[in-house]
Amino acid sequence: MLGAAIAVIMRHRRLAEGGDNADGARQPTVRRRRRVYRPRVTYQGLHELEIVERYRVDRDLLQQIVELCRPRLTHRTNRGEPIPVDNKVCLRLRILATGTFQRPTGDIMGVSQASASRVLHHFHHFLDAMTQHGSEHIYFPTAREALTRCMCLFHRIVEYPEVVGAIDCIQIHIKAPPS
Repeated sequence: MLGAAIAVIMRHRRLAEGGDNADGARQPTVRRRRRVYRPRVTYQGLHELEIVERYRVDRDLLQQIVELCRPRLTHRTNRGEPIPVDNKVCLRLRILATGTFQRPTGDIMGVSQASASRVLHHFHHFLDAMTQHGSEHIYFPTAREALTRCMCLFHRIVEYPEVVGAIDCIQIHIKAPPS
């Protein structure tokens, strides 16, 4: 009985290795194509102005965001070729900053559209990290003298009276699909 089990295992091994098929004829060995990875673009090689244009934040803030997100976005295994955390953060920031779609953003960042979609699928990890540490970077003055000082500074910069803050946003014209 043990001999029969060993014979079955050996036959399955031969089949898996491209050996004999059920008829006893030799099967051709199928070789897998080796995966080809596109070179990934990182922000480290960009000039400061390019970083601000692409991601709407400066280099220091981008590095802070990457470090805040690192514990939540680090891939648990090194299987395959995981996308580094800085690329995940840059991909998210680029889509938020420009309103582009996954394919062109993925092409620019050196990842496929499917990979860009997977990165965006876990967007809640990015938002969790931002909301957890947001109060360290985003605050609203509550004391009267702090409000007055903020209004004066804002008036000095853009000459708007009695403004305490502003949100940077972009209006994106959306084309309706052909019907």
